[in-house]
Amino acid sequence: MGLLAPFQYKWNTLNEFSLKMAITYTVASFKPEDNNVEVTYENSEGFVHKRHVNIPKLEDGSIDEDYFNEILEGQLRGVENKIKIGVASFTDPNAVEPVGEPDGALVEEAGQAEEPVNA
Repeated sequence: MGLLAPFQYKWNTLNEFSLKMAITYTVASFKPEDNNVEVTYENSEGFVHKRHVNIPKLEDGSIDEDYFNEILEGQLRGVENKIKIGVASFTDPNAVEPVGEPDGALVEEAGQAEEPVNA
């Protein structure tokens, strides 16, 4: 059996300001022998929150799809609750994060150096 295709779900929720916000999540491709998979949650602004979710297995080693769907829905509710209380961090998927260098310089991942931090 090859890689399983990623899939996406959409969930509508109300945040504390009573604004309707769509949260979608995408499960990355995974192999049947994998024990966990990355799930990416995306808000209506296009920002993402990623986490790894365990893949439940049956005695024969196949995926327990019903239980897996329960886990995914539960994780979505958890992310949704974290949004309501302001503890979930969604990030811009296109942002370039600075990478620290041993000499204290910050370098953009694209390769452009910035001013040294310790200078």
